[in-house]
Amino acid sequence: MSNLTFDSVIQVVQRLPLLERRRLQEWLAKEGSLPTAQPGARLQQELQWLAVHRAEYRGQWVVLDGNRLIAAAPTAPEAFAAADTSGVELPLVIRVEEADELPFGGW
Repeated sequence: MSNLTFDSVIQVVQRLPLLERRRLQEWLAKEGSLPTAQPGARLQQELQWLAVHRAEYRGQWVVLDGNRLIAAAPTAPEAFAAADTSGVELPLVIRVEEADELPFGGW
């Protein structure tokens, strides 16, 4: 009988180089073990979240991962610091504007 356990497999996976982890992730997705998101699905979730919560977070910087709010901050540096510590690979960091307000482009 095998002595493999979930924890022992995770320990091995954590020691794999990044490229090997990605290969494993692709294999699991292909085998149907992991749900696969449609391209752009995460962005659609983020846009929907912004539409619903725009008034609540107007003027603030938000950090999103799909439809999950990671952080809200009054300044960009604070938001980017929260994004860095969140552990999310590519969070969306954006200032919430009024729906009809043009984005700030600098002076």
